[in-house]
Amino acid sequence: MLRASAVVLAAVLPLSWGLPPALRLAWTAAVVGALLGLLLTGRARLGPGSGVWLAATYLAGVATVVSAAHAVDRATHVQNGVLLVAVWGLAPPVLRWAAGSRPDLLRAAATGLVLGQTASSLVAVAQSVTGGAVLGSAAELGRAPGLAGHSNVLGLLAAVAIVLCLGDLRTARTVRRRAALALLVAVNAGGLLASASMTALAALALGSLVLAVALRVRLRWVVLAVASLAALVTALASLAPGAGSFRTPAERLLQVTGQTDQISTMATRLETVQAAWEGIRRDALVGVGLDDASGVTSIVLDGETLTHDLPLRAWYQGGLALVLAVVLVYLHVARGLVLAMRRGVAATEAAVLGVMLSFALTSATLQQPYFWLVATAASASLSASRARLRARDEPRGAARPAVRTAPAVGAPAPGALRPPVLVGADPSARSV
Repeated sequence: MLRASAVVLAAVLPLSWGLPPALRLAWTAAVVGALLGLLLTGRARLGPGSGVWLAATYLAGVATVVSAAHAVDRATHVQNGVLLVAVWGLAPPVLRWAAGSRPDLLRAAATGLVLGQTASSLVAVAQSVTGGAVLGSAAELGRAPGLAGHSNVLGLLAAVAIVLCLGDLRTARTVRRRAALALLVAVNAGGLLASASMTALAALALGSLVLAVALRVRLRWVVLAVASLAALVTALASLAPGAGSFRTPAERLLQVTGQTDQISTMATRLETVQAAWEGIRRDALVGVGLDDASGVTSIVLDGETLTHDLPLRAWYQGGLALVLAVVLVYLHVARGLVLAMRRGVAATEAAVLGVMLSFALTSATLQQPYFWLVATAASASLSASRARLRARDEPRGAARPAVRTAPAVGAPAPGALRPPVLVGADPSARSV
């Protein structure tokens, strides 16, 4: 039952941001309810970094209360604040328990996430190739949203699916499984390119680098992978002129950097960062509110562009308390990533965290459940892998160093010369 629930909830995760508000709220409530139920039944475990998550949860609650007075939409502000508190407070201990006692649940969740994301990537490719609406959504400015609701969300979770499949590909034992994983990688690579998300593409590059280092992959295999990716992009580029709204990464890069007649998204993001920093300078202690209406920092097209940097957005909207929480979590997760690379353990989890950390620095990430659920699951699994490694290095029956005790009264001190015993004499008699 738990495994089936994990598959279903994780399969909906890549689609959750594109669901109607009522269905999105129902999915979020189901996830939070499942986490709370597991916690109340004792299926939770504290471990390294638990204090960080608890401190972050407390600070998020403080930020929600303190910033409420400035929020434009207080109901949404409270909802986003409660969501952060719930996910940060419930997910780490429950997922830490799952990673240590029921790793099959996390494997089932990873399978569901990849399947759901692959369906979204297929829709995105169809939207990009046809140039029209598919399942109610269409590509805009050459960027397909798939079933994710936004092209950046599609790109992020496609990158996560790719590194999950690449990590599993190394240990796949059968040709059939390797072929299936390679097909999933190809489909999600198509979804990533259809999203035209340069942020997600850069995040995938960092995640792939982390995976290669942690797995101790030889340089020739890295070169082969890069060459294969370049060949795939070149093949898609050759089809681009007659492929609907599809854009190659090169074309997207020109548009991002303002070298076309369309809006430069890089300039827009820099504008959001500058506006957020000006707001922080006016009041560095109290945020403007956690709702999107309060967090708008750039008026472009629809006037709903938010700060595209997680720490800055947290500081601008949640004040000093929330940015401290984000920095604590960021440092904790980054430390685990670096240790995994150094020890060569939990390579896939470290790669997922590399994708998430990179993406958050240039995207409007803050309260989104899809981001924090993936990040906390990867962090919990990584911590459990490190704990198993320590247990293996220090087995239970290992000999402990001898404990020195003081000599008994009248006994010779350790190392002192004992009086000689004469040959033929009574051994119990002391010599004079």
